Amino acid sequence: MAKKKFVFNDETVTNSYNFKIKTSGIILNRFSANPVMLADHWNSLDSVIGKWDNISVEGVILSGEPLFDSEDAYAKTIEGKVERGFVIGCSMGISFSRDDMEQQPDGSWLLLRCELFEVSICAVPSNANSLRLYDASTKKLLTGDEVKLQLSFLDENKQNENTEIKMEKITLSVASLMTLGLNEQPKTAAELDTHIATLLQKFTTEQAEHQQTKQKLSSIAETQSKALINEAKLAGKITESEVAEWEKMAKDNYSLAFAALSKIPAKTQLSGGVTIPGSDSGNPKNVDEFEKLSDKAKLAFKKEHPDEYKALFK
Repeated sequence: MAKKKFVFNDETVTNSYNFKIKTSGIILNRFSANPVMLADHWNSLDSVIGKWDNISVEGVILSGEPLFDSEDAYAKTIEGKVERGFVIGCSMGISFSRDDMEQQPDGSWLLLRCELFEVSICAVPSNANSLRLYDASTKKLLTGDEVKLQLSFLDENKQNENTEIKMEKITLSVASLMTLGLNEQPKTAAELDTHIATLLQKFTTEQAEHQQTKQKLSSIAETQSKALINEAKLAGKITESEVAEWEKMAKDNYSLAFAALSKIPAKTQLSGGVTIPGSDSGNPKNVDEFEKLSDKAKLAFKKEHPDEYKALFK
């Protein structure tokens, strides 16, 4: 099947932050050296699903072809969705400075220069995550509100050029003060904006930490589920053809799968004196060696060496 080409940027299209990006102004040096493909802009090793190939600039279009890591199960799943036409969108992660924003005659904004960090496969590229923006000086990830705030400052500067800027006093309700965690009224709009930007950055950090914890728990649950199903298979409770279905059940609801398997009697009878190949001591050193054993040898190893068996599936 021919590779699908993804459009990274079309400078004639306004993005979800209401500005356009000049394709010829996108700096590709960093990205070309590491054309990483992420899932939904999550900056973690687990979210690397491949890389981009045949990156090209054709007029106002910047595009590339996806090269998925087919050895990774998660990447393989997304690759299948792309090949079947269910996922067709991608979005850029760029670093920019608001000084490189230029207002056009029609009042819209055009970003003249930016640096491309990564390009992600995403489900709905037209939403607020269609573009991930980083501050050029701090490399800090900006929230949508921070970007809009920067653009609003540009609008204000344009409107107030060569005039004295008058600061209006802001009066918030008691409920608003409590919601924002303020003890007193902000003296200026800039003070309020700074406080809100701090809150948004804190939320972004906590959201990222939550996602990392969620991924770790998911990995632990998957390992635990596979160990449960493997034990059931060795005991003769389920057949090889039933493994995939039981693994899915255990991943979705471990307690339910555990309870159901507990009610199924074991069919394999153990016998003593089984010699297990694989190492000088007769015991497998890793999961690969364990999987090469016969079912009878696996059961014997589990019964006679419970601690070593558990260590294999940590």
